[in-house]
Amino acid sequence: MKVVAFIGHKGSGKTTFLCRLIPVLRARGYRVGTVKHVGPEVEPDTPGKDTYRHREAGAERVLLYS
Repeated sequence: MKVVAFIGHKGSGKTTFLCRLIPVLRARGYRVGTVKHVGPEVEPDTPGKDTYRHREAGAERVLLYS
């Protein structure tokens, strides 16, 4: 298993970049999962939120932690 971290300030484009990268990696045969730090009030799979966008982009698993 290979692990890559994308770290940056809020609004810096991390999710946008990942949502473009995930389908490329999947097309090349990689299995992709993401880990997202969230606040305690976050509802998973809320349309428009980062975790939802990761799944829509093709991530097999999305792990939330707070």
